[in-house]
Amino acid sequence: MPSLFPRGELSPIGAVLALVVQQPDTVGNLAIRLSRQFQHAQFSRNAVHNNLPSLVEKGLVRQVVGGAGTSRDRFEATPEGAAYCRAWVREPAKGPRWCDGLRGRLLFSSREDLDVLIRAASAEEELCAREYGMAHAGEMRARTSRVSLDDADYETKIECALIADEAAFWAALGKRRQRLRERLEEIRDASRA
Repeated sequence: MPSLFPRGELSPIGAVLALVVQQPDTVGNLAIRLSRQFQHAQFSRNAVHNNLPSLVEKGLVRQVVGGAGTSRDRFEATPEGAAYCRAWVREPAKGPRWCDGLRGRLLFSSREDLDVLIRAASAEEELCAREYGMAHAGEMRARTSRVSLDDADYETKIECALIADEAAFWAALGKRRQRLRERLEEIRDASRA
């Protein structure tokens, strides 16, 4: 079977399988959970509807209850689906990817594009600052709402680690975008001199 997790990353079909393994659910609830847990992944709004039939066909998920409409159909993971997902969780990471739209646009840009690309870098820098602010606030709430992480259950400890990691991610990406914008401005200013 081809990997549902290409390059070890979380694909839409892999995310749907993992959510069903985590907890059997209806199509509608799976779609809500997918968009909440992976809001920055930009998965299609129809990712659950598009991928569940393939997961059923592969024998990784099965329908346990048919609802009045397809959004009320309930699915659960098969033992094979749970084992497949567990194998992915334990698979060694292949390393982060370093490819984004702004980098690609810069590689294929010309001098006439520079002002537009500076504005794009600035907009991404501002987005990172907003996302960092929200993630950092969540991290602070998590820290103050728990008496001690030592006494917390595994899921709570993982949730806190992920919240802290998200804040660190947005802070680092924001700094990268700031440095890139500043370098692009230097290039622009030097070409005008």
